[in-house]
Amino acid sequence: MKPLKILHVIGQRPEMTGSGIYLESLIGESQKYGFLNYWVAGVPAGHEHRSEVMLQANGLYVSFETESLDFPVVGMSDVMPYKSSLFKELKGKRLISYKSAFTQALQTAIKQFDPDIIHTNHLFLLSALVRKLSEL
Repeated sequence: MKPLKILHVIGQRPEMTGSGIYLESLIGESQKYGFLNYWVAGVPAGHEHRSEVMLQANGLYVSFETESLDFPVVGMSDVMPYKSSLFKELKGKRLISYKSAFTQALQTAIKQFDPDIIHTNHLFLLSALVRKLSEL
């Protein structure tokens, strides 16, 4: 029997928020049961942190504060434990570039990993985008 393949998607830094800690725990626990994991996460450009759990799974970072995403990682609240921008600021060019960057990463992840299940954090734009792309 082939192992279950889970794609995990989070739009923010996995190591600095409750959602990120949950994601890392979910990956770590599922690895104990032989599940294969792949992740997509949003981080600032030059992001270096990778926990042991994240190193054991493959994944892709979507880098913010770059030419294509010229604003900080979009946070889940007005106060994040790192430099962030707000979802209410995600309009026009920012919205288009956000969707484009995550679409590119998600398409790559889905093509390379071919997940059985996709787990997303937060019922915002990114979860809707995952749903749309997973139907293709």
